[in-house]
Amino acid sequence: MKAASLLKPIALKSLGRNAAKARAAENMMAFVADEDTRAVILQVSASFWPGARVEAGGLDRALEALRAEPSPHLLMVDISGIGDPLADLRRLRDLCESGTIVIALGEVNDVSLFRDLMSEGVADYLIKPLEPLALQRAILNALRPIDEIERPAAAGRVVTVLAARGGAGGTTVATTLAWLLAHEHGQKVSLVDLDLHFGSVGLALDLAPTGGLPDALANAARVDSLFVTSAAVAESENLSILAAEEPLNTDLPIDPEAMSGLLGELSGTAQYIVLDVPRMLAVMKPELIQAASDIFIVSDLSMVGLRDSMRLLELARTTAPGASIRLVINREGLAGKGQLTPGEYERTIGQDIAARIPEDAHAVAAAVNAGRPLAKAARGSKLLKAMREMARELAPPPEEGDGRPATLIGRLFG
Repeated sequence: MKAASLLKPIALKSLGRNAAKARAAENMMAFVADEDTRAVILQVSASFWPGARVEAGGLDRALEALRAEPSPHLLMVDISGIGDPLADLRRLRDLCESGTIVIALGEVNDVSLFRDLMSEGVADYLIKPLEPLALQRAILNALRPIDEIERPAAAGRVVTVLAARGGAGGTTVATTLAWLLAHEHGQKVSLVDLDLHFGSVGLALDLAPTGGLPDALANAARVDSLFVTSAAVAESENLSILAAEEPLNTDLPIDPEAMSGLLGELSGTAQYIVLDVPRMLAVMKPELIQAASDIFIVSDLSMVGLRDSMRLLELARTTAPGASIRLVINREGLAGKGQLTPGEYERTIGQDIAARIPEDAHAVAAAVNAGRPLAKAARGSKLLKAMREMARELAPPPEEGDGRPATLIGRLFG
């Protein structure tokens, strides 16, 4: 599928009612090292700045050009093959006017480089080959301070849930978060179960998948708004799911390009897209989590959970360096040998635990057996308190005083 078909109308809608004014007031230049990158930038930037200037030559050409002319509002520079990109970026920064936003492009997938670039004032760092959806998100995020650009109500914030090990409760967390965002925060939510053979999102909500998701993920050409609408199953006005229960002898290839197209289509109607991603799928196709704005790594306090949390944390940091990554301890208090304390877990992994969900096997089993969402089947469970706090971090709370969930205008990246 060509880049053009991945974008659909998202970028145009994202510019809001003052798009023409924004385009007239701002400009963009890009200096790239290869033709593939140039083609993607031209296609994506056409929605923001028709006729944007995209030249070959990378960072060296950018330095040459900006010595002779004013810097643009948005500048993209390819640092591929540069021996000391930080030193050259400092020279570039000295040539730029105040207010110029810089997005760097490169081939090195390294979290240390990303942090160094951020410390030099770079707004974002995208790893090649460029994904159109990721580039689009980076541009919108970089333009966020511009008052003239209004954000759409449906913005498609991508929330990815990864379980560090089987039984850690990743699907329970993903399903409950999606339900809370939809029912208690009034958000439009699409819940996508990427375990096409053994996924249990449908079971958790007592919904039968349509079978359309595997086709959408295998064939990028089929992904359009009509197809996605027919493949989704509505749980309520605000919550829909995409899931599958395919035969075990069925080979189910997932095309990352089709996944980008799917996320693009869902972004047109959903304020939150919650992805339940099997850990092995994330390992084999890490590009599936590149578009995530938020990543929850769910683990228990076992040694195996700690080990695999560390692996997934590194994968998430390198694959989606711009995402907010949170560690979630589920089933805290589970009896058994080898269980760590939360403090031991944090000291070893080097990051604070964002949420601690207590063990309540009875509540989870009762919800599954009844085919009801956990938030409805076990309203008094302590684990819901922790999950509600997680949902509040993702979305503003409902308005107080009227006793009903409020309908809130979603924001692109919270």
